[in-house]
Amino acid sequence: MKKYWGVIVIALGLAGAIITTSPRTEQFTAPLYARERAQTAIIEPPADIVAWLHVEVETNWAWFWQKSQGRAWVTAGQKDTMRINVGKLCLRLAAHDTTQKCEYGASEITLKEKKRGVQIRKRAATVSAWSEFPALDTMTVKMEP
Repeated sequence: MKKYWGVIVIALGLAGAIITTSPRTEQFTAPLYARERAQTAIIEPPADIVAWLHVEVETNWAWFWQKSQGRAWVTAGQKDTMRINVGKLCLRLAAHDTTQKCEYGASEITLKEKKRGVQIRKRAATVSAWSEFPALDTMTVKMEP
């Protein structure tokens, strides 16, 4: 089995830095300092990104209307506020009607439903959300008005 090695020389004044990469392995070699004699260290590629799916539901009711809203967003950590984009984020809101929406490359998604009528019946609002790339399990939240 042949291995192909690439060598790139970067001139930094009189000293040079040598970066050696191997296209068939998952380890990368990079210099620590630019000296005449290059010192190298193995750097591990970053681990998979940890993502947290947050789901929220809100519903209000009166005898002639019901408003429901579902929201889902993805963050880098459980208590982190920095949102990250995912490959596909989907949200389903079920109250009087069932509405589903999927967006690609999104970090947040929101669905709203407003039902009006005389003596409207109260219905629980249920919100389910999931994502792909990274694959996050379906999370469901239910709220009574």
